[in-house]
Amino acid sequence: MAIVHCQLLFSTILYSLVCLGSIIVISTIAYAKSYSNGACYLFIKNDPPEPSALPCSVIIYSSGAASVYALIMAIYHGYGTVVASRDSHIGRTMWVMPWLLINSFSMVLIFICACVYSIGLHLTCSDTTEEKSSCSAISEAYKSTIVAEVTEWIDVVLWGCLMGIEGIRLARNRRARSREVYVDPTTSDTVNIGNITPSA
Repeated sequence: MAIVHCQLLFSTILYSLVCLGSIIVISTIAYAKSYSNGACYLFIKNDPPEPSALPCSVIIYSSGAASVYALIMAIYHGYGTVVASRDSHIGRTMWVMPWLLINSFSMVLIFICACVYSIGLHLTCSDTTEEKSSCSAISEAYKSTIVAEVTEWIDVVLWGCLMGIEGIRLARNRRARSREVYVDPTTSDTVNIGNITPSA
């Protein structure tokens, strides 16, 4: 009977959810922009100047890069899950540290994008005038902006979970490798060096 590597399986699921969430963010922002003549609807005030397209562009491109990376990692970890079901040692040979660093950067980037989006949308919707009673006036587009905001923050949580899983895998891999070095299942990388029998 094949044994499923739970951490690799959970990583595959989380990366797939991140990819899906990033696609939802991109599509909902693009849909909402179509209701404002293609202009970015974040940080809009009563001033005549055209709103800057930079906030929306940064969020879209960041989410696009995150979705591509998450898709690649979902395939990579999915393949690792299949292989690990036949060879339980494969999980310890897979890279962990590079993905932990990239995931940390991705979480910070998506967190910044989520903050920018939430603040920008709040400023737009809180700026009420006679001509613009509220951003709920564009009913379906307003719903899309809320979907994008919620999904963006869900992505932040998912990246945090991925960081946690990679951190656990890193710790477990270190312990497993130390056991292989000492050929003693009771030892680990935290063993007191004074308790190790010298080999020389």
